[in-house]
Amino acid sequence: MVPVGGELIRNRKHAMFNGIVVASIAVDEDGELLVDPVLTTSGLLEADESHLLAAGREMIEDVLDRLSSQDRRSDRNVREAVRVALRRFFKNTLDKKPATDIHVLRIPFDDDFTD
Repeated sequence: MVPVGGELIRNRKHAMFNGIVVASIAVDEDGELLVDPVLTTSGLLEADESHLLAAGREMIEDVLDRLSSQDRRSDRNVREAVRVALRRFFKNTLDKKPATDIHVLRIPFDDDFTD
């Protein structure tokens, strides 16, 4: 049984009205992007608004560029900076505050790695 006023129901209602956005970001040990960020949405964009995904990816790159080198080395700081920026971006463009999940994949660079 799920409580009517519980967090699960609140989260589902929020997602139903505001959508969901998930960002996956692959960075090296220093927080430098290794590939373009991947954005996935559900219940957020209409078919003619898909251009906003490209704008969102560019915004993520800008956010990471503005972080200090120390903040870029912290998954928590990267995650929070991107989360806040994405919510602000979609609030400003669509007047929605989507449920936001940020996946930071930190891939260490190995000098000994060869193909």
